[in-house]
Amino acid sequence: MIGVMEELELPDGRKVRFTDRVLESDLDDHDDCPFCLGRATAHRGDGEENNPFPPVGAAEGSVQWYESDYGLWRAGHDLGSTEPGGLLWYEQPKRGNGSGGQAPNA
Repeated sequence: MIGVMEELELPDGRKVRFTDRVLESDLDDHDDCPFCLGRATAHRGDGEENNPFPPVGAAEGSVQWYESDYGLWRAGHDLGSTEPGGLLWYEQPKRGNGSGGQAPNA
């Protein structure tokens, strides 16, 4: 079970929970984000067989499945498959986040 560290109430009354894993991660770094990697794979036109994460024993679509890197990658790929082509800003080779690229208009 993932421990909840912080809860935030949105203006519409919904509550968002931040887990230990989220609070410890760098939210601006998409290089290791399974969801983002799956989405980028779909944008390149590559199929689901390119999922680098091992399948989990949880039922597909269950909370445990979506909490796994495998499930997050698949969810990102499913979303990316429905979006128009082209790389998103964090998929660009020169995105200005310290990876050697330059920010736009620099």
